[in-house]
Amino acid sequence: MIIGSETIINLTTRIVNITFNPLSQVRWGGGDGAWDTTQDIYNDINSWNFNITVNDSLGKNDSIIDEYGVHKFTSITPSEDWVDVIASPGFSDNSNVVSITYSSNYDFNITIYFEENLTNTSWGKSISIANNVSILADGDLTDDITTDITFLGIEEIYSVDIFNDSGVYSKNGVSQTVNVQFDVYIPLGTFGGIYTARVAIKILHD
Repeated sequence: MIIGSETIINLTTRIVNITFNPLSQVRWGGGDGAWDTTQDIYNDINSWNFNITVNDSLGKNDSIIDEYGVHKFTSITPSEDWVDVIASPGFSDNSNVVSITYSSNYDFNITIYFEENLTNTSWGKSISIANNVSILADGDLTDDITTDITFLGIEEIYSVDIFNDSGVYSKNGVSQTVNVQFDVYIPLGTFGGIYTARVAIKILHD
């Protein structure tokens, strides 16, 4: 969408402002890395060009050409409900399949990790993430998880790559989704109750 406004300075001068929304997927235009102050010219590779001409009712007109670059963009929206399992001590259960919605305008990787151990909401007891929680390859056959991977601990140092060879970005504002699914083992002697933990997902440009 393009929005314009005009400010009248005097009989011969107007200031015309044009605002537009390029959407999230406008391609990264980093330029050639050199700053050039030359105006009204196309001289920067890997940038986006525009050409604007303004005509008034009296036949007066003016035009300008210029360039712009858009920095790398990402967004990510995970589902609120993550590890949802029911199992007795000594057994494991697969979680529900959760969809992650994401958008990127440049090559990217996505990683996932637990910020904390599973903690009983009533008693404060905990289940260690390390060696008890795995991310399943069957959660999504299009990602880079080809075998089940067990988390070795919490925090980003023990993150697992969902896309590690660089995901494929889409153009024109198209969001994408990737599914994840976990297997959770409940150790013997675990107190009954509801256990929760925060999960973090991080998207990085290459």
